[in-house]
Amino acid sequence: IWNDETQKGQSGVQQLRVVEDIFWGISSSDIAFSPRAGGSEKVVACGAGCYAVVDTGTSLFAVPSNMYNQIFNALDEWMQTGLPADTPADCSDLSAFPDLVMMVDGVKLSFPPSSYIGSYTGFAKKGLERFVRTDRFKKTGCQLLLMDLGFPEVNQYGPMIILGMPFFREYYTTFDLGSFGGAMSRSIFVQKAGTSCAQAAAGNIMTADKERGNSDDEERQEREYAYVPRKVDASKLRVPKWLGRAKLHHARGKGTA
Repeated sequence: IWNDETQKGQSGVQQLRVVEDIFWGISSSDIAFSPRAGGSEKVVACGAGCYAVVDTGTSLFAVPSNMYNQIFNALDEWMQTGLPADTPADCSDLSAFPDLVMMVDGVKLSFPPSSYIGSYTGFAKKGLERFVRTDRFKKTGCQLLLMDLGFPEVNQYGPMIILGMPFFREYYTTFDLGSFGGAMSRSIFVQKAGTSCAQAAAGNIMTADKERGNSDDEERQEREYAYVPRKVDASKLRVPKWLGRAKLHHARGKGTA
C-alpha cells in the first residue's frame, strides 16, 4: 500500500526507516528461531547486521548461500532434538515448529512456520533454478522455503537479504514517500495483518490473536494459516529483474565480498 492513512503514532503501527535511495532497504539483524513451547531464542544468521530489501516482486524470503546453510543446519539440528516424537513426518502439522523472528530497524518482527517451511512442486523456470534449493531435512520430508541468493551483496549495513511475499502476508505494509524525497524521507510502516490482509485490531505488533480482539473464526483461520505447510509451485516463483543484474556484477568481479 502506498501513502495510505497508516501513520506513525497509531496503535500497533511501527515505523521502519529506509536507509538507501535505490531500494526500499532497511537495517536488520538477529534472525532467530523462537520456540513456541518456551526456551531461549537462538540467533542463527545476521548477527552482525544485514541489509533487508522489502520487495513485493520476490515470492519468498531470500538470503545468501552461507546464511541459507546456517538457517538450514540450525533447523535440521533442532528437528533432531527439539521436535516432538509424534510430529507428522510429512510436515502436515507445523504447530510444534518455532517462529522465525528478526530485528528490523530495532523492531522485533515474527513470522509463523508456514512462512519458511513447506514443500516445492514442479520446477523453476530457466534462469531461476539457481535461486531454488530443494534440500530436505533428515527427520521430515519438508523443505526450507528460502531462496538462495548465492554470493552475498554487501553494503555498510551487511549482506543483502530480501523480505518477499511472506512479509506482506504477515504485516500490513505501507510504503511512505515522505515529504522531501530521498531515502532519509522515506519510511515503511507495518502493522500486524488480519486474515484478510487488512490491518488487525489495534495492539502491540507482537501481541497474540486473542489480545487483538479477533473472533474465534479469525483465530482458527490464523492458526490454520500459520501451521499448515505451504506448497510452492516452483515454476511460478519470481525474483526482481535487478537481482539478475547484481549477480552479473559479481560474475565480472565488481561485487563486494
